[in-house]
Amino acid sequence: MKLQDIKLSTAVFSILGAFLFIYVLAEALYMPLTHDEYSTIGFSRESIIDIITYKNPIPNNHILNTLLLKLNISIFGDILFSNRLFNILSFIPFYVFTVLLSGLISRDMFLRFTLVVMVSMQPFFMDFFSVSRGYCLSLCFLMISLFYFARTLTNLTTKNLTLSLTTAALGVIASFTLLNYYIPLSFLLSVYVITNYRRNPTKSNVKIQLFLIVLIGAVLASFCFLPFSRMIATNQFVYWGSNGFFKDTVVELLYSLRSGVQYFRWDKEVYALVIVGLFLLLFFQGCYFWYRSKNKDIMYVYFSALFMLTLLYNNVQFFVANVPFLNARTSLFFVPLALVCSIYAIKKIYEIKDWLGIMICVSLSVFGFQQFLRGANPRANFEWYQDEYTHQVLREINNMIMQQGYKKPVKIDCNWIFHPSLTYHIEKKYQGIMELLPYHKDTQVGSPAIFYYAESSETEALKEHFITVKDYAWKTKFILKRK
Repeated sequence: MKLQDIKLSTAVFSILGAFLFIYVLAEALYMPLTHDEYSTIGFSRESIIDIITYKNPIPNNHILNTLLLKLNISIFGDILFSNRLFNILSFIPFYVFTVLLSGLISRDMFLRFTLVVMVSMQPFFMDFFSVSRGYCLSLCFLMISLFYFARTLTNLTTKNLTLSLTTAALGVIASFTLLNYYIPLSFLLSVYVITNYRRNPTKSNVKIQLFLIVLIGAVLASFCFLPFSRMIATNQFVYWGSNGFFKDTVVELLYSLRSGVQYFRWDKEVYALVIVGLFLLLFFQGCYFWYRSKNKDIMYVYFSALFMLTLLYNNVQFFVANVPFLNARTSLFFVPLALVCSIYAIKKIYEIKDWLGIMICVSLSVFGFQQFLRGANPRANFEWYQDEYTHQVLREINNMIMQQGYKKPVKIDCNWIFHPSLTYHIEKKYQGIMELLPYHKDTQVGSPAIFYYAESSETEALKEHFITVKDYAWKTKFILKRK
């Protein structure tokens, strides 16, 4: 690659990365506490041993994130932005290693830019770098692991292999669902090590490398044993699905990746079928051109195998161990794997028909940009969209309290889904002014509260005692005041 091209690509990726990082910062600053973050903060108050061993076996304890959150709170105190600090910073290695991986796949700027845009400019992805949860940390380690997996395939060294496995293992500790990636990765690395030994036994460290694969796996298994056994014993997987991989995982993941953007008024099942159909068309076209090409790229074979084995493992564990299918946020790791396979397929098409490869790259890049511009919302997280208006709701209620001279603290009630976010922000900013009533899942028709933050489905039941004073989100959420 020419020096001029290197400077251009560095400038383009740096500008894009800076823009996306600013977006992550803005979302972390402006977005209220999300529903599940509240319980994560609660877990961080437990001892390190209790966090690691899952004494309280609730899946909201993403171990690595909880430990980092505990460290943040011990240094900065319980401040929402600093609670999210490690998650924000994890975007930097995530993005950097996405760019580096694109460089290992191809030197062509069209292909590299397409991969970086499609992986990084996903509003649903970006949401998780702005909240204190383990998903973004696992995605960060996934991209590092994929980079070193690619390095291993081009230069099998003990260092590259160890880094690929170790970062994958850290990703599992950040989010246990990445085990779906770790096990196929370990298998394929073992196959590659043995295959390389058979080709060139004199230059192979096969015993050391296979030992490291077993050792890292054994350490990870011992770390996961107590958390897994306690989650299984208490049936914590009930929150996932059992209707089928396509319905529970594929449809829900692709629906969430839209971040509310509508295409052709399709329902989510049709949308998923179209996307999966286009992916399969692209993948098999890539396989065809790979077969026709003189350069039988081994990386294409191994990355395709990695993706397919990850899918296979996720399905097998349901039928063998009765582990339910993943939902949207727990299956995020499938997206980079699918996109890397897609870029490899486009690369093979590009080598035979460059005009077709360029056309596909431009189309995907334009789609990625418009999806980000239409779906990005720094004030809300799509997964926990219900908490978008917490700040506005509390400001509005506070203004009414001050204007109408209510005796403080004023009792506030709400739908259960709003309770964690309201609890946190009332404790931080409105303590002594508002008092949030205890958590409940049913609509409290006879609530003694002065103000009630309700969903549209509750207003009919509450109208006998409350009147609407403010609505949000196209009249789906309401502040009600006692008559």
